Amino acid sequence: MTDPPPNARDGDEHPDAVRWNERYRGRREAGDPNSWLLENAKLLPTGGAALDAAGGLGATALWLADRGFSVTLADVSAVALDAAKRAADTCGAELACMEVDLTGEGLPSGPWQVVHLANFLDRALLVGAPAFLAVGGVLVFSQPTTTNLQRNQGPGERFCLSAGETAELARAVAGCAGTTCEVAAEAEGWTEAGTHLGRFVVRRLG
Repeated sequence: MTDPPPNARDGDEHPDAVRWNERYRGRREAGDPNSWLLENAKLLPTGGAALDAAGGLGATALWLADRGFSVTLADVSAVALDAAKRAADTCGAELACMEVDLTGEGLPSGPWQVVHLANFLDRALLVGAPAFLAVGGVLVFSQPTTTNLQRNQGPGERFCLSAGETAELARAVAGCAGTTCEVAAEAEGWTEAGTHLGRFVVRRLG
């Protein structure tokens, strides 16, 4: 798993939840949707069910909803989900919110036309993710690498892809048992925002 972006509950709940609820308290702006997803918008299906997994305050989820997807935002942080729901209500977007510990419980059942997963690293979950896609659906993934620590303080090394791991991991995901998939896009390097990321899009063909 990763330095959980969007993962948290409260009180005696999951420890990640406590941490992320605390971080999200008082934050009002959801930020920008994931740049890798925007860059590859042409690869997305034209509509259907979309899952923004570990999506925090919901910037990407709201972007998907605005483009006609039926979106579920799944996150361990009740605080983030409440804020995302308020933002959706304000702009008139339909957004289903699901409080879930992805590492312990896995991805919510599909089939999904889009699964977006960024800043959350669980390799076993990731390799099995195409099984939750509908045929023709895509998995959009983005995660910092250890090279990112040359210029940035976080996330910690255990929450990063190894340098050069992206292509190998994309192939492993595309090889998900019981599915036929292709790597539709893949990149590893520095972004304009100054973060070193491993990123890929995997499409399920059958």
